[in-house]
Amino acid sequence: MAYGDALDAALHSITAAYAK
Repeated sequence: MAYGDALDAALHSITAAYAK
């Protein structure tokens, strides 16, 4: 599912930005 994949990628990006 492309939507789920995109959502997971966005979540990882947000988490990385927050951790940084």
